[in-house]
Amino acid sequence: MLRAAQNGFAAINRGDFESSFLLYHPDVQIITPPPLVAMGFDPVWRGREARFDYQRKWTAEWGEMRFLPTELLDLGDRVLFVGRIEGSGLSSGAAVDTEWALLYTLSEGQLICEQPFFGHQEAFEAAGLSE
Repeated sequence: MLRAAQNGFAAINRGDFESSFLLYHPDVQIITPPPLVAMGFDPVWRGREARFDYQRKWTAEWGEMRFLPTELLDLGDRVLFVGRIEGSGLSSGAAVDTEWALLYTLSEGQLICEQPFFGHQEAFEAAGLSE
């Protein structure tokens, strides 16, 4: 799983969404973090094609950001990635360097739920852990 995830993050970082979402179930659910909902993102996205749309909207709003996972926690049927996002704002050009985490839920080798976070503590709590 770690190798597949590393390849997926590298593919997202280079804009290759087709490769980055290979392990996503056709009916995957993406739960949008509250700050993005406040900016007009749908609260929940359903389906692999919707995941492509989510990433396109992210890129249109924020430009190119690099997702840099630094830690992986195997929680059985869930995996928690913790790391950072780096880049610069699309319209402002302001540097971005912030905490980021991603909680995946798996079923039969496919990703069925993705929940991103902009804070490590919030992600640990959602995973039932403490930092």
